[in-house]
Amino acid sequence: SSGINAEYGDAKNVNNWHWSEVDASGPSKKFFKEKFLALTETGSEGSVRISEVTKCEGEASVNNRKGKVIYFFEWNIELKWCGKTATSNDNITGKIIIENISEENTEDEIDITTRQNKDGNELCNTG
Repeated sequence: SSGINAEYGDAKNVNNWHWSEVDASGPSKKFFKEKFLALTETGSEGSVRISEVTKCEGEASVNNRKGKVIYFFEWNIELKWCGKTATSNDNITGKIIIENISEENTEDEIDITTRQNKDGNELCNTG
């Protein structure tokens, strides 16, 4: 047999059995923005919240290889945060940089950097 099947053409990827790929980047960006913007924390020392997702770069895809689902993703994210201490009404603002979010990395391999801005006069509604 030559491997040619009249019903399926060359029969190389019948019904996406051997492989298929779906781009999940758009839904992933939406998920990140919704989850990060919902983050707030209030305690005895003050309050803080994520005020903006300033960068969400990367990609995500869902692949099917011979019936096995495989996820691939790689992201770099930047967030703005704002807060107030319990002892002062002054705004405190800053940035969180999250790099190397990937299916290949453990949580210990993800790089997270936090920075506080020198000038905290940015409008900051902590709720």
